Amino acid sequence: MRHGSQAVLPTLRTERLVLRNWSDADLDPFAELNADTAVMEHFPSTLTRAESDDLVEHIRHQAVASGFSLWAVEVAGPGPRRHGPEDSGPGFTGRTGFAGFTGIIRPPFVVPGRIDAGTVEIGWRLSRWAWGHRYATEAATAVLAAAFERFGLVEVVSFTVVDNLRSQAVMKRVGLRRTPERDFDHPRWEPAWGKELRRHQVWSIDRAAWEQSSVASEPQ
Repeated sequence: MRHGSQAVLPTLRTERLVLRNWSDADLDPFAELNADTAVMEHFPSTLTRAESDDLVEHIRHQAVASGFSLWAVEVAGPGPRRHGPEDSGPGFTGRTGFAGFTGIIRPPFVVPGRIDAGTVEIGWRLSRWAWGHRYATEAATAVLAAAFERFGLVEVVSFTVVDNLRSQAVMKRVGLRRTPERDFDHPRWEPAWGKELRRHQVWSIDRAAWEQSSVASEPQ
């Protein structure tokens, strides 16, 4: 795998998770994650091993360019079974280790008046074995705190296709709110993707709203 200069992302710790820099040991499980049709249900396709490795390289370069990026998420210990719209995966297995990513990036496209050049997006992608425990919620809460407190961002957005109810549930739980006037058709959409992947809903939260939310006051 190619290696360039790498910015060091600050390690973020939650009750059950460690959000850390990527290592080459993450490449195999990340490729497995990206080849899973269930995980990639709301994307145009699964990724090949080369595409998966290239994505990690891109994530590392984003950290250099922006000072922040997508953290590798590691489950450090077992947690309780939770229930909710996100919890459609298998039962708790006690598994630990690399589970996927959560973080903030600048989208690779612009939609004038909706997704501008300075927009910062929060996103996540976790292996199926990590579904059902609200790890995405826990990780995203820590990332939002870093976004506003450490990196001084003014606003963070998230967007997904209309049918991705699991991600929308996470967005709501971490304090983001629907911003329908910013919804957009994906500028790189192609007919082969299918109509269901064209329209994207936008959710957002600004610093003031985050500071006032109960999410911001919860222990990390």
